Amino acid sequence: MPDAPGKITKSLLPVSNSASAGAPVIYFDAVATFGFANGIANLALEIIRFMPSENSTTADRVVVAHLKMSAAAYASLKSSIAALDSQMAQSTTTSVN
Repeated sequence: MPDAPGKITKSLLPVSNSASAGAPVIYFDAVATFGFANGIANLALEIIRFMPSENSTTADRVVVAHLKMSAAAYASLKSSIAALDSQMAQSTTTSVN
């Protein structure tokens, strides 16, 4: 059964508070590229940046992170995204950050 909207799903293993405190928060607008090689899944994450110039604003795309993961980690990520999709479909007013 899917989790209730707004519910934070916990990991099966405890996560260290002290080791997690410095973990980066990664925001991205799109997946620029992806691939699978030598047993490793690869995703390049990008943002769209708006920069002022003399008389206008220009936009460009910048890769902000490269996610590399094993097939098992990919399966875990995929499962988490599917669960998040379910939560999002059930509630458009509740958000959990």
